[in-house]
This record gives sequence, structure tokens and C-alpha cells, in this order.
Amino acid sequence: MGYYASGDGLIKLKTALPEEFQFHDVFDEFDLSEDGKDLYVSYSGKYHEEDIYDLCERLEPYTDKGYINFSGEDGCVWRFIYIDGGWREESARVVYESDPAVILSDVDKEELIGQLIDCVEDVISEGKPSDVFIEGANYDQLSSRLTDTLVKWHIL
Repeated sequence: MGYYASGDGLIKLKTALPEEFQFHDVFDEFDLSEDGKDLYVSYSGKYHEEDIYDLCERLEPYTDKGYINFSGEDGCVWRFIYIDGGWREESARVVYESDPAVILSDVDKEELIGQLIDCVEDVISEGKPSDVFIEGANYDQLSSRLTDTLVKWHIL
């Protein structure tokens, strides 16, 4: 079976690669610019991390700067980047510009707050402990925790 990923990158070369240098064991496609200074690579298929590390090690003496971005079948995103004379692997994290609360209108927020308060009241009246709430807590404590959470989420 295995793990599948796709990737592409650009490697700026400081010296020409030897003619016998092999890419086909790692990348599906690679293209060297006419002047021999820009190497474009792409990949899609079963991911073998040890092959990528090996390629980066073999490229190191010829590399001035570069990167190879990957995305995996499970949504993971990472890259290999050439910095300070060596290749290293970095994990990515997705950061959105907008706060998710901006999509809620004031009416939506009030409705959401009302629904959450109803849930808290149901938990208390039915005596059902929940891992979200402190067992045996009174309504004021729960309401306070709920309010704190909503403020933290930028909903209030």
C-alpha cells in the first residue's frame, strides 16, 4: 500500500550537475533550464522519504538555494528547503487571514449563544455529566465558563 504524495520545486544551482546525475529514481519530471542554473522538479506517487533525503544529499554540493514542496494524501504539507548550506525538512501549518467568527452575524451569534445556553440548562436539568463541563458545577459556573469560551472564540 504506502503513503502517496505530490510535490514540486525549484532548485537554483551554483554549479552544473554532472551528466550522469540521476533524478528518475525519485522525481517523475525534472527540467533543467537552458543555462543549467534552474532545476524544476515534480513528483506524484508513492512517497519514499529516504529517497528524497538521498536526493537532497546528492544535490547539496551543487545547490545555491531551493525548495521542494509536498502535500500528502492525508492533507499534510511539508517541504525540503536549502538554507545555510544544507537541506532541511519543514512542516507547514495553515493560517487563515480571517477569523472564523467574522462569518457570523450578530443574529447568528445571539442564536448560537441561546442554543449553547439551552444545552447547558439541559445538562443541568437532566443531571448528565459532560466532559465539557465540571461535574457538579452550578449554572453560574457553567455560564461563566461558556461565556469565557465564547469570548476566546471571538464570538462574544
